[in-house]
Amino acid sequence: NDGFLGQPSNQTLPVGTVFERIRSEFGRYGSPLNTPFVAKSLPPSSINLPLSVYEVIKPINNVLVGKISPWFGTYGGGIQYYFKYPVKTYLEEGFLKLIK
Repeated sequence: NDGFLGQPSNQTLPVGTVFERIRSEFGRYGSPLNTPFVAKSLPPSSINLPLSVYEVIKPINNVLVGKISPWFGTYGGGIQYYFKYPVKTYLEEGFLKLIK
């Protein structure tokens, strides 16, 4: 279920939405800014990887949004965004701005 607990909803992320992503811009997942690490259900080895922060500057359609399933011995429960394309694509096409 792409890491979702239950059924995600298909949403449009509005301008001004800020989210974070651990690892490179080639992935498709993100979480709202300041989501606790344990709520993201990532492998423990990811805790020291770089964290990037992005801001939506043009609305992004067809983003799956929902609660994160528990995994890797963590609780999950955070919110995740699953993008149709890698984050890099949205950066290149002017939908996102890298903040950090």
